[in-house]
Amino acid sequence: WSGKVVPVRSQSCKRVDLLGSWEQYLTKRSGECRAGFPYKRRKLAACGAVTFEALTPNAATAAVALNEFVQVEAGSWRQSTGSALVARPRMDAFFRELARRFAERGQLRVCFLRCGGQAVAAQLGLRFADRIWELKVAYDQRWHAASPGRLLLWESLRDAFAQGLKSYEFLGAGDGQQAWWHTSEKQLQSLVYYPYAIDGVLAVGADLGG
Repeated sequence: WSGKVVPVRSQSCKRVDLLGSWEQYLTKRSGECRAGFPYKRRKLAACGAVTFEALTPNAATAAVALNEFVQVEAGSWRQSTGSALVARPRMDAFFRELARRFAERGQLRVCFLRCGGQAVAAQLGLRFADRIWELKVAYDQRWHAASPGRLLLWESLRDAFAQGLKSYEFLGAGDGQQAWWHTSEKQLQSLVYYPYAIDGVLAVGADLGG
């Protein structure tokens, strides 16, 4: 293997530094955040018991957890934009292999918010270096009025505090609600590898051309 690795400045990502207790953290959030979105919870609870589930699948159960995540995402807005895993086979295969590898190490984390036992929001992430790394989130669009994604994030953050972790890393631009929760942000940098071959030359040309 021969080629060149080029660092490329990327977007900044927000994080929640898990300092102090969950209660102390909430004191600096909005009143609605502190209360846990009671109106939304009542709206969802009117249709069934609302429960939060945080799973750490092993290699044998990772596929089952990921299948349920994909099912929730297929009912989200991502499906209409073509960004859902079910509409992108190569990306789906990538996440399945990633899930399998991290599940073998006990580092895969899949969370669900359920209403009457049915998953209405889901979150795919990793637990690594005493941090939660949020990779993908989704919610069933049919439950949009109850903001299940917002409720799931509230529960996930509370769970991360309870585990005594260092931070909750959002890893993306998100849907706008990150601004309510973050305590700091970091600049990311991508490493792009260009092999000394025709494919590498074509890739350089394509990247320089925008």
